Amino acid sequence: MIPTWSNHPDLVAFYTQNRNQPDDLYESEKRFLPALAIRSASVLDVGCAAGGFAAIWRHYNPVIEYTGVDVSQVLIEHARQRYPHGFRFLQGDMSQGLLLSARYAHTVQALGCLHWDTEYAASLRELWRLTDRFLFFDIRLVSGLAEEIRGQQKMELSNAWDGRTTTPYLVVDWARFVDLILSLNPRLILGYGYMGQPAKSVIHVDRSVCFAAFVLEKRPAGAAGGHPTVCLDMPYTWPSEAQEPVSVLPPSCLDGLLRGSVELVEPAYETQSGLMENAC
Repeated sequence: MIPTWSNHPDLVAFYTQNRNQPDDLYESEKRFLPALAIRSASVLDVGCAAGGFAAIWRHYNPVIEYTGVDVSQVLIEHARQRYPHGFRFLQGDMSQGLLLSARYAHTVQALGCLHWDTEYAASLRELWRLTDRFLFFDIRLVSGLAEEIRGQQKMELSNAWDGRTTTPYLVVDWARFVDLILSLNPRLILGYGYMGQPAKSVIHVDRSVCFAAFVLEKRPAGAAGGHPTVCLDMPYTWPSEAQEPVSVLPPSCLDGLLRGSVELVEPAYETQSGLMENAC
């Protein structure tokens, strides 16, 4: 079901005027996107809004193939008008499944949308189906939650709030989120995040959250499984109670792993916490 707020004039106004150049990237996005663009032949941008990230990806890789998808037909029409040549834009709801083939793009991106998606777990699994190698997304996290926080965000991106329209605003428990991404069986999990207060437009979330971005690397088709390798540069450490063992690399390895200049080192060694640790 398409949310009623997805075609709101304030949402359309904001995304037709913003988020369309490298200077608009948030700190967590800057950590990953430039390196991913260099390593990617194609990108599927889910939650593309008015298509501004088409220009950003092409800034870092002028020949990358770009496809954008958004739940809002109005935003997709704006994207097609702004970028009429050399790009593909489609309307669709990721939580309900997209009419695209498995492993559609080398990299799949979903920025600024999963925390507005009450079906984020289903959406994440669909994004994983669509990527051939890398899945790049962001999410809001808190450690130690008994259950996820379902707040709301007033629609006041460019103009004053109309007093009615809100989006969901989800904050997910860190340990439960780890179990979710482990269920995807990634080869590599890279994470970067920092603590901060939600925007003033957010209601019913009365604490700091971790604004976190992740890159998951998929195993090649037909490849044997194995323990994932994890490298995090964020306030939370990998939970020792996670469902399966992983090999943990220190934060200093993150950029090298992202660029592909650091190989995964084996064997790792098991610590007292049950995690497998190694140096890059």
